[in-house]
Amino acid sequence: MTKIVFFDVDGTLYNTQNKIPESTKESIALLQSKGIKVALATGRSPFTVTKICDELNVDTIVCYNGQYVTHKGEIVYTNPMPMAELAQLKELTKAKNHALVFASHHMIAFDEPNNEVVKKL
Repeated sequence: MTKIVFFDVDGTLYNTQNKIPESTKESIALLQSKGIKVALATGRSPFTVTKICDELNVDTIVCYNGQYVTHKGEIVYTNPMPMAELAQLKELTKAKNHALVFASHHMIAFDEPNNEVVKKL
């Protein structure tokens, strides 16, 4: 039976300086040496965790809070929002003068780049 341990990134793997402590790297390497798979499970987008995966020799990621999953570079699961729902959401946010963030596995875009909140980001 395969064993697997999932780690979140922010506040778990990354410390307050957005670094992975050496003790964490050593612990993950020890798990892997015992044949235990290590995976990331995060709300982040896939392209923002590639450096972490490379650093820790991780090949399984669960991103966007479970909406996009890859193993060894292959998409295992994806659950994009239907276009009709996106259109409704866009209308609702526009009526309230909010911006939307659209994210894929390789990029993030804003629908209202001149929105004050977006400018701060």
